[in-house]
Amino acid sequence: SSGINAEWPLRPGNNISSTQYKKLDKTLKCYNLVQTIQGITRVAKKGNTFSQTTIDIILTNCYSDFIRSSVLKECIGDHQAIMCEINTKVPIAPKFEKVEIQNHSKRNIQSFKAYLQNDCDYNTLLNCTDVETITAGLCNHIEQAYSAFFPTKTIVKHEKYIHKPS
Repeated sequence: SSGINAEWPLRPGNNISSTQYKKLDKTLKCYNLVQTIQGITRVAKKGNTFSQTTIDIILTNCYSDFIRSSVLKECIGDHQAIMCEINTKVPIAPKFEKVEIQNHSKRNIQSFKAYLQNDCDYNTLLNCTDVETITAGLCNHIEQAYSAFFPTKTIVKHEKYIHKPS
């Protein structure tokens, strides 16, 4: 969509069957444009005669987005100021889903490794003769250590970075 602020001398009460008006209308239609300003935008005095023209206009091809346009009382030189109000559709950013994950920071990983290498006591498991009991005990021991060294944190999941949470 586009808008053009231009000057085109149109006079109120233009004869819609005049050649000038037909040329303007045809040109606007060729480019899918609509002229939105309908009031007088310039009053000029030449001698004792006043002329009233719609010389300042707004052309657009997105007329459906216009809320209103008008001629204001304020003047810039001998021209009336013109105004248009457009319905801007600003997309609202989606709310991101919050997810709880384990905090796998480098510091936490280093602390966990040091604990498993140096501070774990596996003697009770080493003295056990039942493989299933050893496996269950080892899993339980690692799960408890994992929970202690990798606490949960809440993050915002971005759809473009699901594999790399922030």
